[in-house]
Amino acid sequence: MSMILDPKDTCPRCGLGVPNNAQRGEYPGALSRWTREPDSGPIYVCSECGRDEAMIQWMASLAGADPQAAVHPDVLPWRFLPQEA
Repeated sequence: MSMILDPKDTCPRCGLGVPNNAQRGEYPGALSRWTREPDSGPIYVCSECGRDEAMIQWMASLAGADPQAAVHPDVLPWRFLPQEA
């Protein structure tokens, strides 16, 4: 059975499948912590990237930093892949 891949089934951070390559498109991935801005819509990333974002936020809270500021787009160590129109 072939499946038509939807662009939303591709992680905008790493380009892998959402929630993962083995189950691409079967269920939503992780809600990216990048979506915390008031005017932004939800962005879903693959399970691995969601875990990475959670760990960055958790480590920031342990260090006494603002956990939300730790995952703000201006300080993230990566950039989302460009979206095709």
